[in-house]
Amino acid sequence: MSDVPVTIMLGQREQAALARYRRDHDPAATLADAARAIIAAWGEGGGAPRNENATVDEGLRPEQLNASNDI
Repeated sequence: MSDVPVTIMLGQREQAALARYRRDHDPAATLADAARAIIAAWGEGGGAPRNENATVDEGLRPEQLNASNDI
């Protein structure tokens, strides 16, 4: 497949997130390179690249569930 040029408009929050991604993953990358890497990772089914130090709240395990923690 050949390269396809794409133009996107980013708000301040998206620009800040892209800048953080560049800082954390490849400070020498251009904005286009960083956006391309994020989209490629998402497109490969892994979702957006995550910070390896981030924690994910997976909730309670089935054996921890009981009537006292029903919502």
